[in-house]
Amino acid sequence: MKGKVTASSDGLAMPGVTILDKSNQTGTTTDVDGMYSIPVTEQSVLVFSFIGFTSQEFTVGNRTELNVVLDESASDLSEVVVVALGLTKEKEKLGYSISTVSSDVMDKARETNVANSLAGQVAGLVVKGTNGGPGGSSNIVLRGLPSISGTGSPLFVINGVPMDNTQRGSAGQWGGSDNGDGIGNLS
Repeated sequence: MKGKVTASSDGLAMPGVTILDKSNQTGTTTDVDGMYSIPVTEQSVLVFSFIGFTSQEFTVGNRTELNVVLDESASDLSEVVVVALGLTKEKEKLGYSISTVSSDVMDKARETNVANSLAGQVAGLVVKGTNGGPGGSSNIVLRGLPSISGTGSPLFVINGVPMDNTQRGSAGQWGGSDNGDGIGNLS
């Protein structure tokens, strides 16, 4: 079975639509052009689903090609927070505080290191710029010291990708240089 999936609102191809064969629990997704291909039998029931769109089911029968048009769903999505790798919960059901800092706040407090813009925006977050000058690293402490040695920095996850925030070099009383940290590379 092969075909194409498009949106009813604009007729454009829909990449990433999930197609599941209910009879044998196999599945696939559409490619960037909205095209798909999946092995089926005449008794197969295909379910087409995509976030924000109404799911549709079709019995294959003797068809070899099935083009599907998905309608937008009228239901609203509630806010979801990622609490661990692959685990999500609704914000209202968490037993702890979640803070959100918008990009507007970051634009107003223009700093040479973007981490310095977080100062005063999140409860329990202490941000201190070092005396390394422009491009210097930031000392970031979230709700107490990160380790018994007092060193370390929080984990930054940007669009689902963990970011290396290692401090490169260190300036001290007897010399050295502060070459910044990972978060300082963001503009």
